Amino acid sequence: MSEMKMQWSKLKKRIESNFCEELQDRVTLFSTWYKQGGSPGKGRAAVLLDKTEIYEANTDKWLMNKQETNDNILIERFEFHKLLEEYSSCSIEELLVSKHELIRGLAIIDKRVGKRTLINMNKLEGEFMKKLYKVRCEIEGISIKDTI
Repeated sequence: MSEMKMQWSKLKKRIESNFCEELQDRVTLFSTWYKQGGSPGKGRAAVLLDKTEIYEANTDKWLMNKQETNDNILIERFEFHKLLEEYSSCSIEELLVSKHELIRGLAIIDKRVGKRTLINMNKLEGEFMKKLYKVRCEIEGISIKDTI
């Protein structure tokens, strides 16, 4: 495993500053590693909405399972960081069509996404994206489509 390119606190601040203003205090990125495990690579990361975990990246679970769970492909902590670094260097158009649910979900709450884009979104996959879409639409005063 390669080391993270950007310091976690800087990466976290950079990503969270892109969230729409109304969600900057409600959506939080979290990451920790387990000192006792003997490896800085072991740990977990998460996305929290109103202090409730809605997305998890857990190295131990990933090592044990390496399979699909709860509509999410379980990823490990380093992958979480790598995806956030990718997020910080892409245009909003690229983020919205990413193959990674984490990136597409965070793009939904990005301040660069306007009402028209939100209204035109169709069929969101995964609970993570649906939760973020719902909260963003509530903030923007957009009626949520039954098909999403």
